[in-house]
Amino acid sequence: MTMIRTPAGMRLAPVLPPQAYRTFRVVAPLSSHWVKAACREIGCDQWREGWTVHVEAVGPHLEHAARTSGRKFAEVKYAEGMTLLLFEAGQPCFAESRHRRRLERDERWLIQNGDWRGDPDHFRPREVSSLAWRDEFGEHQERLADQTGGG
Repeated sequence: MTMIRTPAGMRLAPVLPPQAYRTFRVVAPLSSHWVKAACREIGCDQWREGWTVHVEAVGPHLEHAARTSGRKFAEVKYAEGMTLLLFEAGQPCFAESRHRRRLERDERWLIQNGDWRGDPDHFRPREVSSLAWRDEFGEHQERLADQTGGG
């Protein structure tokens, strides 16, 4: 098979036009399947074990933010121009605002006409059950194999 470069990276070169393909996706969108979470809720490594900030590597703006964050730390100078801030375990890390935990919701099983090049019919994806998705996926693969002589 021939590979082609696309904005999303390397892909197999399609043999047929976009309308011959379907896109099968299983998704758990951030907006409906995830919520913000605290470090302790997700077992964040920094919260559990503590972390360090190499002062000279982060620059003055981030050093100031670290020092004035209200978190407990010890300052260790281990060589000329080499300073670490050692943050204690059990406190929120600096990435806590980006932590998420998955809600107990089923994934969404979607089928859409077209492939990565687009949907020539401009239809919205159809949501189906996992069993219907599996069956349609298998049937579609068989059709493609028959059309391309790969079956």
